[in-house]
Amino acid sequence: ARGDTRYLLRVYDLMRRDLAQRKGTSIEKVLNESRQLALQQYVNQPFYIEGYQKLASQRHTPLSKSQLECLKKLYDWRDRKARELDESLHYVCPNTTLVKLALRKKGTGFKGIFQTKIMKSCQDELEELLAPPPA
Repeated sequence: ARGDTRYLLRVYDLMRRDLAQRKGTSIEKVLNESRQLALQQYVNQPFYIEGYQKLASQRHTPLSKSQLECLKKLYDWRDRKARELDESLHYVCPNTTLVKLALRKKGTGFKGIFQTKIMKSCQDELEELLAPPPA
């Protein structure tokens, strides 16, 4: 972070110069808009236990019972992992990736599916989660 801050003064100068050249826009106006934006409070989206069903219903073709169970496991895993790491749900695993994982054929592995660093670091955990139950 310390290394990044040295560029901020240059960025500030460039933005100030750009604002000064624009007609009808003042630095005061931009600062007021910035203050208003900073006053907005982030409201965390609630976790819906049955939210995986909404994901499944958005598909054109319905999921099988086993695919729906797989999606539920993944949906719950993503929520737990996001809370554990204090990250957003979609940063841990996007909705589209959840559905791709649920749709994959048994025994085909996970090649080409993992899109996030967190998912790559949790590949063993996911493989265990999605492994078929022992006979």
